[in-house]
Amino acid sequence: MAMIAQVAAQQLTIPESIPELAARAGWTVEAALAAGAGHTRHRAPVGVSQIELICDAVSRLDLDPAQLRTARWLICAQAVPWRAMPTNAATVHARLALPPSVQSSDVNASCLSFLAALQLVGPSVDASGCPALVASSEDPLMALDWSEPHSAALFGAGAAAAWVVPDRIPQRGELLLAIKSQLIESHTETSEACVIRGGGTKDPFGADGYGKFSMNGKALFQAASRHMEGFIERFVAMGGVEPAAADWVVAHQASREAIELMRRRLKILPDRMPVRFEEFGNQVSASIPEGLASLCRSGRLRHGDRILALGTGAGLLIGATELTVVSAKT
Repeated sequence: MAMIAQVAAQQLTIPESIPELAARAGWTVEAALAAGAGHTRHRAPVGVSQIELICDAVSRLDLDPAQLRTARWLICAQAVPWRAMPTNAATVHARLALPPSVQSSDVNASCLSFLAALQLVGPSVDASGCPALVASSEDPLMALDWSEPHSAALFGAGAAAAWVVPDRIPQRGELLLAIKSQLIESHTETSEACVIRGGGTKDPFGADGYGKFSMNGKALFQAASRHMEGFIERFVAMGGVEPAAADWVVAHQASREAIELMRRRLKILPDRMPVRFEEFGNQVSASIPEGLASLCRSGRLRHGDRILALGTGAGLLIGATELTVVSAKT
């Protein structure tokens, strides 16, 4: 199986407190709390775009330029593009001065874009013997509709990047995450429950709500609850780890309520499921890789640990990827 050799999160975003969020949105602090805002969430500083966030995350992988040029693929996996055309990956490719041999593409599977990118590129990495660079970056704040506090209060900016390599033996002191079982399902009866009106041919420029995010959180919550247990049964049947048996669960940080419901329904111990929502909010596609980066930095991973990356996304998508920690025994 292909392996994640390094994963890192950007450090350019800045925290925004609940009073700051309330002032930005024109809410009271009480309204922000009632809408489910975390203690803080992060936003990009003025003049910093998603592209800078991606490049910063890539720089923290500690790869030298010669290593980056050996990549066969650069995949930018995100829900919200920097602009409609060209792809985020093409712009990042130019910023990093990568050679033409590095194929650049975008993948959009909403909040599960990072997992979808691993699912698509992993087999090719292992078959070709060439590495891939996968990065997720989101700056959703400009698309938020401040008249919908129960969705707008949840989201924050963020980015993370991963270096994916073919299966190999780790070097001394190195920690690899082997990509094992993967499954993403599409339950599209709720596909209209989470939308951004604009950026395509359906909603013309200037239409009511153009470019703004709208979410029926109750419908999504109910659909996720209805389908999650069956999804987990199918994932386990194909060889995936049971959530309750995983050493670590890195969950998409959709909202405080969604995280707690998932933990209780799947019988996951609290100390095995780190919660990042209170500090960072819902970072959309960057949520899962940022959580992986944090876990790798924590020093708590041990050889043989089984990590379950799990979440939902607009669509409704439900996805899971099992990663196994492989480290040198000496």
